[in-house]
Amino acid sequence: MPEKKTPPGQEKKEAAPQGKDRKETPPPEKEKEKDKKEPPRPQEPAPQQQQAQPPQQQSPPPKQQEPTPRPETKPDKVPPPAPPPGHQEQPRATLQFLVGWEQRQQGQLRPGGKLVIEFDPARLPQCRQSSHGAQVWDIEVGIIFHPSGQWFVGSVMKKVRMPNDGLIVSLEPQPYEVTVPAGATHVEMWFKNYTTIGGQGCEAWDSRYCQNYWFSVVR
Repeated sequence: MPEKKTPPGQEKKEAAPQGKDRKETPPPEKEKEKDKKEPPRPQEPAPQQQQAQPPQQQSPPPKQQEPTPRPETKPDKVPPPAPPPGHQEQPRATLQFLVGWEQRQQGQLRPGGKLVIEFDPARLPQCRQSSHGAQVWDIEVGIIFHPSGQWFVGSVMKKVRMPNDGLIVSLEPQPYEVTVPAGATHVEMWFKNYTTIGGQGCEAWDSRYCQNYWFSVVR
């Protein structure tokens, strides 16, 4: 069968809707104008940005405080313990034997008290031997309390050793201390300078020409 030809008028009528559709689609410029006329859509709040602050000068870190050192406790600075109630200090007497054969007494000798003896080695300069760099001499004091007869002997010289516990390189004067016995009425004493190794044969005395030194004890 022969195809039906569409009359020319109908083609235009059918094509009209297409043109109508094209008029409904606004050109890009008109879309822009439409966008301008439309109210702006509410936008989601943008995340708040922290306002840039001017850089602040960083303060230096605090200095760490050094630990306070503990004060060193020295034996000579430690206060003595408080004496018990009713305690009485023991009397103290010092006998000094000075160069030039002079004797001095400070304080009174009493039973139960302390007796301190200080001797100047220049009174006995005879024995000063040494051996292989070591000093081999000493000075001792001899003490007898009467009438009980209690006897004490001790050195009045301090030994200086190098190194520790090594050879004695020098000697220095040092006090000798003893307690006066109860019942004592007098004290007798003398001094002896001698060598500490045999075979040297050095010996000297300070004994007031063999009479010794006597002192009274106050009761």
